[in-house]
Amino acid sequence: MKTTLTWVGGEHDFDLRIGELRAIQSECDAGPMEIINALAYGSWRVDMPMSVLRHGLIGGGMDAKAARELVDRMFSAHPIGRFVVPAQYVLAAAVVGVEGDPVGEPEGATMTPPPES
Repeated sequence: MKTTLTWVGGEHDFDLRIGELRAIQSECDAGPMEIINALAYGSWRVDMPMSVLRHGLIGGGMDAKAARELVDRMFSAHPIGRFVVPAQYVLAAAVVGVEGDPVGEPEGATMTPPPES
């Protein structure tokens, strides 16, 4: 689910589609929910927030090279703990949606029964 987030790198669009989720899973050797839990409970590994944010930027429309450079620059300039909550938010948006995102099928038109003859 595409979301716009303001983080230490500025305001950017993030999205994690199946391809990005698989890349994160492969890089981190953990599934999306394992990573969300690790980020939430403090058992994350360094590559988890980095991978989530980089792939989220790519999914949001940023060029892969530009996303890597931005994430590398931000992680070099700030403590890694500053990236945990944004990474958790981006990943949770992809897995469970974001607030205000309607759940279920949209309401459609109702059928009026034909008049009795």
